[in-house]
Amino acid sequence: MNEIIKSHVDALGYDFIPKKYLPKGKDEYWLRNKQNQNGIVYRQLTTFEIESLVRNRNTSDNWNRILVSDAFSPELVENCKFFGLVRIGKLEPYYLEFHNLRRPVGLYNSTIISSDFGNNVCIDNVNYLSHYIVGNDVMIVNTNELTTSDHSKFGNGILKEGEPEFIRIRLEVCNENGGRSIIPFDGMLPGDLGQTLEYLPKEEFEKATAQERARVYLSARDERVLQPPEDADAAWVAAHASYKYLGDPQVSVQEMRLRAGFCLLHAPLNEELTMMQYNFDKAIRVVPVAISFGGVWPYNAERFQEQIDQAREQVRKIRAHEKDE
Repeated sequence: MNEIIKSHVDALGYDFIPKKYLPKGKDEYWLRNKQNQNGIVYRQLTTFEIESLVRNRNTSDNWNRILVSDAFSPELVENCKFFGLVRIGKLEPYYLEFHNLRRPVGLYNSTIISSDFGNNVCIDNVNYLSHYIVGNDVMIVNTNELTTSDHSKFGNGILKEGEPEFIRIRLEVCNENGGRSIIPFDGMLPGDLGQTLEYLPKEEFEKATAQERARVYLSARDERVLQPPEDADAAWVAAHASYKYLGDPQVSVQEMRLRAGFCLLHAPLNEELTMMQYNFDKAIRVVPVAISFGGVWPYNAERFQEQIDQAREQVRKIRAHEKDE
């Protein structure tokens, strides 16, 4: 059920940082002032400027909280609602152009909450703009919502003081990736994702290079990272791999693929792997398996003998069916 919270309108635009998290001697704007590096010297509005803004159908919860630069032109602000501390740079009679989109400098038809603006910006028809620092010569047109919340992380998997663990941002970048989600961070590259998705025992790869990791294939444990030759043939595979084939020489693979999806090829039962799997809250032992309709899957090692028996029964039925035909 959606939760709608009702608060007094006088609080709109204020207390962005809860008082209990403010450093001693700081106010709620101390980080905002630190981030805003535009160098503009702001001042309060004159009586004439306030009267001009009101005539242009602008409103504010407190005109003393609207700060502007010396080159501010109130006639370039029309039909806007202001809440909280809003600071506005130069507004001069120019228009901005980007890809043939041309709009006059100024603030028009927008709701603006506790935000800073650089020089000669164009803000037009922005339904909700909250807690933003907008640079010089920026155009924001026909936008429904732009907001920065007090718990924004900008895609980083961090927690702020007092926040519970369950709201931490995580990425599940693979199918059935329960228990192995990734905490994103600024500067993350695609290669970092692979390094964080450990699916084999860590001790086997602590000293392995990236190339050695890429050579991993599920075969006999003592030759798990062996480099296959370019001319590998059936004899080489038989000598160096130890998968168990559950099919039957009298039944074609194509026929098995058409009938059912079952275990067709599996790694040695004494070469179990440990991994996290969907719907399990701890690591489990698995056996790598190739399925009849294609693909490799980890099967729960504790119940794997049942899978082998079922596969053999499936193959027996297919062979009997072909004989009957």
